[in-house]
Amino acid sequence: MGITETFPDIHRERRGADVLKISFIYDKCFLGGLESATKNKMDYLKDLGMDCQIIFFEKGMENQTFRKYKTFIAENDSKLAALTKDSDVLINLSPYETTFDRLYKLKLPFIYECHVGVAFSYYLSFLKKEFVKGIVFPTRFKQNEAKDYIPHGIPSFSFPNCVGKNFFDKGLSVGIPKSNKKIILWVGRIEPNKNWSILIKLAKRVRDDYLIRIISDLNPLKERINSSEYPKLANILRRRDLQSKIQLISNCSYDEIPRWYYNAAFSGCYLSTSYTESFGMTVLEAMATQCPMVLSDLPTFREIAKDCALYFSPDDVDRCLENIYRVCEEKELRDQMIEMQAENIGSFEGTGICRNYLEFIQEVMKG
Repeated sequence: MGITETFPDIHRERRGADVLKISFIYDKCFLGGLESATKNKMDYLKDLGMDCQIIFFEKGMENQTFRKYKTFIAENDSKLAALTKDSDVLINLSPYETTFDRLYKLKLPFIYECHVGVAFSYYLSFLKKEFVKGIVFPTRFKQNEAKDYIPHGIPSFSFPNCVGKNFFDKGLSVGIPKSNKKIILWVGRIEPNKNWSILIKLAKRVRDDYLIRIISDLNPLKERINSSEYPKLANILRRRDLQSKIQLISNCSYDEIPRWYYNAAFSGCYLSTSYTESFGMTVLEAMATQCPMVLSDLPTFREIAKDCALYFSPDDVDRCLENIYRVCEEKELRDQMIEMQAENIGSFEGTGICRNYLEFIQEVMKG
């Protein structure tokens, strides 16, 4: 069955019979894994000829991450209705009840992408079979974990996130000064579930020829800074005189992030310390840049990275540090990991994933 048979409407006559207009909907744009995953997916869908736009309910950092796409702010229900009236597919990225309520007022079917790490009984309780035609999870583990909470009759599927095209640009390895220390790169939000406090413990013990570099998604939005634990981290660094062991880089542009991975890959490693993740975009990014990885032992990370990383229990500082030293100093192990990363990253090539994604959209929307 072709795409045009699934979504017949007069609007597509104007933009081409095989072109779907896909509207992604999210409450507010920050600089995190969900935003990166969505932007990457939109890039590949565009290559496949689709017409993508993204709609937010509040202003945020959308002009940075999604500046190449049509972005809109739907401050009220009438604006949301106007922005979605000629869309072929609506995809909700937000887990919040208020977002579902606004979408239900449209009385239009939509797909829900579930990127939450925990509490499925709560986040899936908002689903109404009348409007939610399908659910997408980023890993098979999360799909299986949530299955008992999905209302009967709503189909689900897992599609891994796609790595950004810019992470395959080897030219990005230049431009950031090489450090005379081995870099332990940590990327993420300064929030409790990221287990950032272990970095303080590591900084006290790691050898002087190592540097922990934190790339945070901090941005000028005051409410975001106040809702994070960034001030707490900054105060700890000042009070405990750890600036020589931890380098904090905030307000890093989306396009600049790959350079930091390539820089760490030179002689260091990528480190994730999370307690929970629905996927782990940073793991894909590290693999794409062939940056050896030390990861907290999560089922989602195991599903993505397989044997391309060394793992540790999130609270085990000793094993974490041991793994860091092994990855950075055992050349044979390091070479093996890089070789496995190069093979594994092919599974996350976006064109094939997005073709399957479009097939799923076809099936669930006709049901």
